[in-house]
Amino acid sequence: MAGRRRKTGQRRMDAAIDHFAPMGYNKADVRKIINNLLKNVYGDNGWPLLEENCYLVVQEALFEKQEEEEKLQLQLLREEGEEAQACVTLVGNNPTAIPSQKKNLAQ
Repeated sequence: MAGRRRKTGQRRMDAAIDHFAPMGYNKADVRKIINNLLKNVYGDNGWPLLEENCYLVVQEALFEKQEEEEKLQLQLLREEGEEAQACVTLVGNNPTAIPSQKKNLAQ
């Protein structure tokens, strides 16, 4: 019994995923970026443009995604820090705060 042949696009997708896997990129992220580029930028016949220069366009899109995620994470950390500082200020300035709360905050 002969095995089913995969569609050309799927083989190309597999090749792209195999290219980025050793670099530590998630398969789902690579697939999402490529599908987005094909749908919104290059069209259905855009594979040769994606494959040019060893998937340079895909690599750049992955870098952009990574940078956006890092900025978002940094922003969340800053917001959490500001909230924690606000809580410390509220408890530290509260004359009715339990002394153990003030002691814990001072440490």
